Amino acid sequence: MEKIRKHVDVLVVLSHLGIRYDEKLAETVEGIDIILGAHTHHLLETPLTRGGTTIAAAGKFGRHIGHLELQYSQRDGELKVTGGCEALDDFPEHSGVSRLVDSFRNQARIVMSRQIAVLAEPMEWHPFKESPLAALLACAVRQTTSAEIGLVNTGQLLQGLPAGPVTEETIHAICPSPINLCTMTLQGALILRALEESLLPEFYKLEIRGFGFRGRMLGTLCIDGMKIVADLSRPHYDKIIQVMVNGEPLTANRDYRVGTLDMFTFGAGYVGLKEGRDIRYLLPAFIRDVLIDALNDPSLVADCRNPRWRLKGQDGHN
Repeated sequence: MEKIRKHVDVLVVLSHLGIRYDEKLAETVEGIDIILGAHTHHLLETPLTRGGTTIAAAGKFGRHIGHLELQYSQRDGELKVTGGCEALDDFPEHSGVSRLVDSFRNQARIVMSRQIAVLAEPMEWHPFKESPLAALLACAVRQTTSAEIGLVNTGQLLQGLPAGPVTEETIHAICPSPINLCTMTLQGALILRALEESLLPEFYKLEIRGFGFRGRMLGTLCIDGMKIVADLSRPHYDKIIQVMVNGEPLTANRDYRVGTLDMFTFGAGYVGLKEGRDIRYLLPAFIRDVLIDALNDPSLVADCRNPRWRLKGQDGHN
């Protein structure tokens, strides 16, 4: 900004940081006129003003279009920004655009019909309790990140897989989120907190929008590298009786290297996972890419059917 401000009349930042960091950027970096934001899918029908910066964002899925008008005075350098977002529901469909979209959709269907795996048995999935397909994703995340522990939420998946051929289109349909892997350093006490949270309906039934998440609800935590015993009849945040990490008891004040998902580092979902340190993002692969690799690894497919959670008191979550 300092380098180019003196050479321009209006300075616009195209951001994919999310609304929280857009606001922080506006409040801490003087001289930005406009931030056009994305990532957290915020819909700002009327732009925000933070200091001397206007922040605009047009939601998600092309449901709105943003339109800003700038009035700039060359005499005194004053800038006035007006406008906002309009819903596209009442706009007539454009036949040329529709034909173009259909053409690309057909091309995508051909590409996505590629067979990426063949399953000898179905891979079951459940949104609110441990299941083989979600456990496989946790295994894949841990293996790919070379971490001590793998943690994923079941809500990243939308359904299970039947036996037989699996296509790229099927994987995209059941795992649609453009979520990346990451590693973080997390204290044992925070891991325990996240595990306790994952047993509570206010967390596993939580509906989330944005942060790259394309699922419906957060879901519970599926894990790799740990064995857990919990009694669901016990009070909240005191349900877990035992946690073993690779054969050793979880230590509250010890740091563990955890392989997990980038959305947790943005403050979405489990409180216990928001405090990770030394975060490293693994780009550009999405979680569906590592899931495809795992579906072709017989050892991981077999291992994911071994339970990591042992729940007492109830037969899983309601």
